[in-house]
Parts: sequence; structure tokens; C-alpha cells
Amino acid sequence: MTAALQEIFGELSSLSPEKQQVAASFIHSLWVDDNRGDEVHPEWHKELDKRSEEIASGQVQALSKEQMDTRIADLRNNGN
Repeated sequence: MTAALQEIFGELSSLSPEKQQVAASFIHSLWVDDNRGDEVHPEWHKELDKRSEEIASGQVQALSKEQMDTRIADLRNNGN
């Protein structure tokens, strides 16, 4: 990670969770606008197909948004 990104990450991590969410939404919208015409790298197609098949076959189970939010919060709180 570059020094600039580390500084930005440090600043964002000091915000309240609500402000972090707003900042993340804003950054995401900027990224989407900048990368709107970009295609998925060819090497990712095989990986995406594999993961989709694992979900479709029941080999793995996708998490709900709420489950994922809980896992992310746990990781943030525990530092793991």
C-alpha cells in the first residue's frame, strides 16, 4: 500500500461507522465512474465461473449481507 493510501486509510478509520459508510459509498461511486468501461481481466473469468459453480452446486454457501456485515464488524473489532 502506498504512503498516500495508508494516510487516507488512517483518516477514514478514525471516522464513525456511519461516516465510514458514506465515505466508502462515495469512493465506490468514483471508482465505478472511472472504471465504467473496464472489462473483467481475462484471468478472472475462470475464477468467477468456478465460484459460481461452487455456489450453484451447493458446495459453498453464500452469506447474506447481514452475515457479511457481522463478519466484517467482528474482524474490525478483533483485529483478525
